[in-house]
Amino acid sequence: YLMLGDIYFTKLFIAQAITSFEKSAALDPANITAQLKLAELFLYLKKYQNCLDHADNALRIDRTNAKAYFIKGLCFKENGDTGLAVSSFRTCIEQDPDYFHAYMQLGDIFALQNNPIAIDYYTNAINVNGSMVEAYYGLAYFYQEHGAPEKAIEVYDDLLKVDPRNAPAKHNIGYTYLFKLNDPGKAVN
Repeated sequence: YLMLGDIYFTKLFIAQAITSFEKSAALDPANITAQLKLAELFLYLKKYQNCLDHADNALRIDRTNAKAYFIKGLCFKENGDTGLAVSSFRTCIEQDPDYFHAYMQLGDIFALQNNPIAIDYYTNAINVNGSMVEAYYGLAYFYQEHGAPEKAIEVYDDLLKVDPRNAPAKHNIGYTYLFKLNDPGKAVN
């Protein structure tokens, strides 16, 4: 039923996917995977209470399941409850210190609040998975917009070591040289 639900979901037969995941959960009430798939599916459908109910069901099965906390964090974030979103993402990281996407969510939330703790979350995301350019970009952009243009250029350069053809990083290096450091010669390069 789990596999069938995945196939239905892939084909966008949403009602059938839900039915399959629910059958899986009914056959094996201790099956955390079925609960997480339902939570995730209801998140996509923006049925937030259903999402939270299934994430909570998963947590009743395993209190330490990082993915359940992550899904709850996304649900709270989409509903505009930043406080509960931050709490859920932090709990996710407590359960799994290598949960890259939770660090990214926290970095993005705090960057929007102009809170320098965003630097720590982006840095942790890079430490967890140094091949993901979005972590470098988030960190560099935060530096760029918060008075540390030299650091921004260093991080953009690190991003280009991971993805040498990354046009946004190249553009932002030029932008930083031109508008933040008033160096049009280096900006042109």
